[in-house]
Amino acid sequence: MNIKPYISIARIDNWTKNLVMLLGLGLAYMLAEPGVSGEYMFVVYVFLSLCFASSANYVLNETIDAKSDRSHPIKKQRASVKYDLDKRMVVAEYFMLVSAALFMAMQVHINAAYCIGFYIVAAWFYNIPPLRFKDKAYADVLLESANYPIRIVLGWLCVLPEALPPSSILMLGLAGGGFAMSLKRLAELQLFASREQAVAYRKSYAVYSLHSLSVSAFVYGLFTVFGMTILALKYKTEMVLVVPVLVVWMAWYFLMGLGQRLEVIYPERLLKNKMFLLLTLLLFSATIMLGNITIPSIKLLNEPLMYKISGE
Repeated sequence: MNIKPYISIARIDNWTKNLVMLLGLGLAYMLAEPGVSGEYMFVVYVFLSLCFASSANYVLNETIDAKSDRSHPIKKQRASVKYDLDKRMVVAEYFMLVSAALFMAMQVHINAAYCIGFYIVAAWFYNIPPLRFKDKAYADVLLESANYPIRIVLGWLCVLPEALPPSSILMLGLAGGGFAMSLKRLAELQLFASREQAVAYRKSYAVYSLHSLSVSAFVYGLFTVFGMTILALKYKTEMVLVVPVLVVWMAWYFLMGLGQRLEVIYPERLLKNKMFLLLTLLLFSATIMLGNITIPSIKLLNEPLMYKISGE
């Protein structure tokens, strides 16, 4: 029996997306009390748990979408479309991946297992009829965006397993995910030769347009900057200086979406994009540096100036 198609539908090459958890890990170290440190093996367990869970979600996704993927100019080459997969093997693969994900999460804390469970259940709502939020415009972006704060929370739990991150971090992750997912659909919609072909692939494309997706990405981008600003002003004022770097990163990514770049549709390819690596390194370095230094004059940004009117 050829097992390559079953390995293919797990999309191991997409595991790099789970590195988003490092954002939660870094923020937990920055905001935790001095002396607090997690176990390095927790990072390994959480990353593997996320990888197994995401592969389980991909197996579910590819199995259900095999018919509609035939209308996609690129996804029609997927193993689930090209091969007649044994459903018993697919079900066994799915439950093995889910079990492995939950087992790894339990090595960290029950809270990590709850997060992984939520991540898996969210995929049911996203993919499985009759709810199938994937076919509902705007709701699809919002639910898929939830994967980003989940990854951030799991990274956070590696350091502070009994505490959840601040709501501003969750909003930052959700809004950032919405920004990326809106641009993914914007770039993908441009691949189709006609509206009919796009709708045959995904029903939500009957509602979306290039303009509506551009506005959606813009709004999510504003909320991302809003979340970053709240986080900085509440916990570390110096980090507000990260916002200009974040805006440059987002502007470049927006142009990528408008330009129909495949890296936006398939983010795993971004690791081969030199500009992405450069801007991400700059953003990461600025966040780490500003999160660990004190700039006395920064108080001018959050302390009001008192003006006096001198009398004659």
